[in-house]
Amino acid sequence: MTALIAFLIFITVLSFVMTVSKWFYADREAISERVARQLRGDFKDKRNTVQLERRERLSDLPVLNRLLKSFRPVKAFQTWIRQAGLSVSPGAILLCSSFTGSIGGLASLTLPLGPIASATLVSMGLVLPFVFIMLERLKRKKRFSEGFPDAIARIAGSLRAGYSMQMAIEALLEDSRPLIAEEFRRVLAEMEVGQGFEVALQKMLERIDTPDLRLFIASISIQRESGGNLAELMDNLEATIRQRFELQRELQAAAAQAKFSGAVLSFLPLFVGIALFFIHRNYILFFFQDPIGRNLFWLCITGQVLGFLTIHKLIRLQM
Repeated sequence: MTALIAFLIFITVLSFVMTVSKWFYADREAISERVARQLRGDFKDKRNTVQLERRERLSDLPVLNRLLKSFRPVKAFQTWIRQAGLSVSPGAILLCSSFTGSIGGLASLTLPLGPIASATLVSMGLVLPFVFIMLERLKRKKRFSEGFPDAIARIAGSLRAGYSMQMAIEALLEDSRPLIAEEFRRVLAEMEVGQGFEVALQKMLERIDTPDLRLFIASISIQRESGGNLAELMDNLEATIRQRFELQRELQAAAAQAKFSGAVLSFLPLFVGIALFFIHRNYILFFFQDPIGRNLFWLCITGQVLGFLTIHKLIRLQM
């Protein structure tokens, strides 16, 4: 037992040091990534052609880097990290996951917990960084979607004033929200190094994957192929997105009663347990004093969390 605790402490400290160093140098790596992105392309001379490609490292550890490259889901996970707006590698997230999981393992060894409770605690520690990335990704997409209709309206106004699309985006950077300005600034930067407008928009879609942005890119592609009034097209697109937001708010108001019922069902066992503690205290103390009771307690907590997530999934409306 002592050797296991010492090993977990070593893994925890090692993961903590490597995770902190990765987060500390994240800005420097982001700058290097932008420089490499601008250098990427074809450079030709009279004798030969040299193509510079940015090689993305999944981890600074060579062994872990080779291991992660052999797994296909890591590529999708790397896309999720970009969509969350983080400048870290998947290997750093795995180190952070091992750190939080080691903390859960140490806590399960030092506290009088049963096997089910220990497994639950370790599992929660392992998935904590991934839950953080998922929440940051959802928040970033929501912030972008909220300000995107105003951005389209400004682009449409600039187009009606006689600006080109590139000039309209440059005018948008002055008075738009920080996230939207950052993403469109990247589009302009990629266009300045020779990439096409649609290619730059597709890369923007990889960073911000929202239905509104997909519709925006599809509208521009169709207009470039078939022609037409682009300003009028942007006005129609803005009206469509705003109508969708209004319909979504109406649906959320209609589902408010279902959400309230789900919250009541989720927290009802907690209130019942508090009431039983004052009425028949021995019924509740069984879940804390007896080893079987402790395992049953953590099993109930796990089932309650899964039930809450299931109810939340059922009543969540997506458009």
